[in-house]
Amino acid sequence: MSSEVMVSRAKKLVDDGDVEYVNTNGNTHNFQGRGHNTSKDKIYIITGEIQQNNEIAWSCDCHHAQFNDECKHMLACSMIIKNDDSIRIEYKIIEGDDDVVVTVPEVVGKVAYKIESDDD
Repeated sequence: MSSEVMVSRAKKLVDDGDVEYVNTNGNTHNFQGRGHNTSKDKIYIITGEIQQNNEIAWSCDCHHAQFNDECKHMLACSMIIKNDDSIRIEYKIIEGDDDVVVTVPEVVGKVAYKIESDDD
């Protein structure tokens, strides 16, 4: 399928309200989209996971996405994100995120603290 046709179909999904933002869980945005033709009653789950380099890794459980790198649902969701400033597009370090490597600055020298008591 040409990219022009894919963009046109994705835009139609957005315009018709057949794909929508659901919520964000950590660095993953969750969407749902409606199927068409023989799968018109099916609801697809689309996710966009923000990577550490601030790119979004998309996935969709529609048939087309199982055999291709992208589908009209993923493209439509990326259009929604571009048009909605409230949906975060930058990676956020979340407590307990095992994939994040945080560098701690090296401590040089010693620091002494004076602890005062109310009893003095």
